Amino acid sequence: MRASNDAHEAQIRREQQIRKQLAESLARAQITQSRFLASLSQQETDAGNMINGILLALEALPRSVANPDRPYVPEAEAALFRAVQENRELQNLQGHTDPVNSAAFSADGTRIVTASSDYTAQVWDAASGLSLVVLQGHTDAVTSVAFSADGARIVTASYDHTVRVWNAASGLSLALLRGHTTAVW
Repeated sequence: MRASNDAHEAQIRREQQIRKQLAESLARAQITQSRFLASLSQQETDAGNMINGILLALEALPRSVANPDRPYVPEAEAALFRAVQENRELQNLQGHTDPVNSAAFSADGTRIVTASSDYTAQVWDAASGLSLVVLQGHTDAVTSVAFSADGARIVTASYDHTVRVWNAASGLSLALLRGHTTAVW
């Protein structure tokens, strides 16, 4: 009886040792993985992909401090801090007096057009954020905007039941399309 108890206790100790070794191996693997994710985070941040940098760094960190699901790695926190610091808006386009309802980039990415409830659309320089042209003529909120494929024209739609086509450079109205019986989105 004593021999079987000793054998049973030895088996329990072996299983506990194996569990401990597995837990240590898992922790080492998670530390390596977290450092790798932190490195990828830094690469993404350096490439200008701050959102990817933030997501990778978050994946490398424990989900909860109180009940961590992986070991804490300081490199991951540093990568997260850096990605968040770099994640700044490039431009703050200011000029509309009411909410903006829609925005679109030109195909070449150099201009942005916005539609607003202030009855206007505006064309902006994407690099500087400066207003280039204000498109005026609608008698109600402008709900949507788009550039033509060549960037020469802009189309706007409005709650005033019209669609307008504009010269993107000068802001001159080229066409007024009437006939809609409900607001145009």
